[in-house]
Amino acid sequence: MRLTWEPVVAAEESIQNQSLPSPCSLLAVLATCTFLLYITSHHHHTPYLSKLIPPMSTITLHISLFLYLLFSTTATAIGDTANSPPYIPSNYFLLNCGSSSSSNDTDGCTWDGDAPPKFWLSTSLESTASEQNPSVNQVPYMAARIFHSQFTYTFPVSAGPKFIGLYFYPVNYSDLDIANSFFSVTSGGYTLFSNFSAFLNVSAMKLAVASLRKEFIVNVRNNQRLNITFLPSPKSHAFVNGIEVVLMPENLYIRGSDYQIPLVSQKQQFFIENSSALETLYQLNVGGNEVSITDDTGMFRLWLSDDDYTYTAHGFPPHREVPIRYTQETPPYTAPKIVYTTTRTMGNDSQKYKLTWRFPVDFGFYYLLRL
Repeated sequence: MRLTWEPVVAAEESIQNQSLPSPCSLLAVLATCTFLLYITSHHHHTPYLSKLIPPMSTITLHISLFLYLLFSTTATAIGDTANSPPYIPSNYFLLNCGSSSSSNDTDGCTWDGDAPPKFWLSTSLESTASEQNPSVNQVPYMAARIFHSQFTYTFPVSAGPKFIGLYFYPVNYSDLDIANSFFSVTSGGYTLFSNFSAFLNVSAMKLAVASLRKEFIVNVRNNQRLNITFLPSPKSHAFVNGIEVVLMPENLYIRGSDYQIPLVSQKQQFFIENSSALETLYQLNVGGNEVSITDDTGMFRLWLSDDDYTYTAHGFPPHREVPIRYTQETPPYTAPKIVYTTTRTMGNDSQKYKLTWRFPVDFGFYYLLRL
């Protein structure tokens, strides 16, 4: 396992009329930061971005912050673009798989049904979930498309990096046992899943959840279409409840050979080329509440609260209503403003304790940590 990291910082304007520590105070603080942990592989053919690994193969990554920062009440920024509109993707698709009509989810987003076929030509079945967990929304989780053989969705998109979101609610459909569902998913020459079981993944999760959303970033070259292919394992079946495809800005996460990223505990620099693909593992709003996909900057990203990942009990999450000024290197679509206005800080206890977040990860991959 290798860890790389990069800061993603927007500057705050001067904070007026607030009770602040003396500029000489030493604080351990994580402010205006978020955790985005990505996984990438450097095999030359079909790199595995996610795979089912026995529990003993899983390790825990501890992120500890033991920072001594000189607190200042002012900050500078390059270019005040706080009033810029959020990012508006030129291509995006929300498919409620197994449905024949359009429906709105609880966030107000409209999901199109994938029947009759607009994005696929293969044989498949439509089905409805046998039960609905109270935590699971009607859209896009209660309808599903079932595959007993290789099945491909094709999306007409422009070139560039794309968010791919796959939604799974692992319960029985028709007379099919969900515990026997194993399948692989490929896209753009990358293997996103291999012998994947949504049922086992949900069962093994630390948090008590009934559904699963997997998010990837795959680059589409010129004159290409985005294909997402499901391949059931022998004597098994594949399924999917929802598919999300969103065009994302260039150079947001994949910046090529012109942008060096420090490799933790190593002297050499690390580069993420356009030929790489990424899987989003953890995207957290530190010190704040969950930020829904409709409150993101236009890319439908979900920002979870970090409460379930903090290992140290110390620290508190203040909320400061202050204007945020983005920089040229950190444009407005990088993260919602609310993400930058919540923090965890140790205050004057920074010399006694440290803030720690704990993330289960797998061996054999590079991880990108963005703060």
